[in-house]
Amino acid sequence: MNIARINPGSFRIVKTLLVVIILTINLSIHAQVIGSWNFTNTISGIAGSFNTVSSADFSPAVPTRAFNGGTEYYGHDGWPTGGIDASYFLSFTLSPNAGYALNILSMNLRMRHSNTGSSGGSGPTQFTLRSNLDGYTANIATGSLTGSYSNFIITPGPAYNNLPTPVTFRIYGHNAVMYSGGNNRLVFDNIQVDAIGLILPVKLLSFKAITDHNNVVLEFTLNDLAAMSHLAVERSADNRIFHVIASEQETSYQSTKLYSYTDHLISGALDRAFYRLRVGSPGGKFLYSDIVKVKITNTKKTLTVIYSRGGLNLRGLLPGSSQVWIYSCSGALVFTSRLPDESFTHTLSNLPSLTKGIYYLKVSGKNGVQTSSFLSE
Repeated sequence: MNIARINPGSFRIVKTLLVVIILTINLSIHAQVIGSWNFTNTISGIAGSFNTVSSADFSPAVPTRAFNGGTEYYGHDGWPTGGIDASYFLSFTLSPNAGYALNILSMNLRMRHSNTGSSGGSGPTQFTLRSNLDGYTANIATGSLTGSYSNFIITPGPAYNNLPTPVTFRIYGHNAVMYSGGNNRLVFDNIQVDAIGLILPVKLLSFKAITDHNNVVLEFTLNDLAAMSHLAVERSADNRIFHVIASEQETSYQSTKLYSYTDHLISGALDRAFYRLRVGSPGGKFLYSDIVKVKITNTKKTLTVIYSRGGLNLRGLLPGSSQVWIYSCSGALVFTSRLPDESFTHTLSNLPSLTKGIYYLKVSGKNGVQTSSFLSE
């Protein structure tokens, strides 16, 4: 595997099988129908494998709704002769199952107005599609209606991808015309909604951190991981600001894998650390794992550090301290220097220019390791 490492460490992969679900991310595999309504003597819909659908029905303001010949469904009377009246519509809802998300690609609305009466029929001559995502304010699509059926293929756009909550669509009929002998009707033959893919949940089965001598070993198990998913291990010293210390892009689908990363820096730079895992889908969505805290016990933090533009003053050095290292938050080594023998205090005056942020310091020698941190402002 190709791994981008921020500080020394390594990913190892071991196949395993676990059953505890902690984290869910939605990824697409292949196209499918996630909702259809054929109005064959029913307004109930047919859902996909990982979602549910409501009935498709007219709003209460429409006075009459009925089936015609058992193959089509209409709403009769009330359709406005002018623009949209928010009380007159047909609506339907799609809801993802727990742990899944809707990933809507397109929908096909097969509809018309009444073909009764003179001059080609009566009823709404225009329709508008809106949804609850913005409170039914923006037009997703509009179209012209006649007395003959038309298939309106609509692509809602990126706003309708990766939706973890239900979405309701409303189809408004408006600009109705009435001719002699005609009926003011909006008529539906079929509605179908397609998804970009079968939406599977990526599961983080476990995530743990183990101290191993002077290292911290992080192990996490994932299953149903799609190709091109992105994994990143992040670390923090204060449980607030996290930095990526290693990342990985999975090149093929993985049913179940155990990943292991060893953080060699921490034991010499901190007395505690917080870790989390970020998992991103190929579509750019991502979620975080729970945070794991690790206490580092193999350090002696008795060192006082005072930083100023004139240098870095070290006080309370252990006898025999011989080398100092300074690391950035991301784990990059920014400075190292030898220390004079048997010195209890020392000022580092030849530091490079440090950008704003927290830095970690490690001092080692024959009597052990000391650590501290300081802020460059």
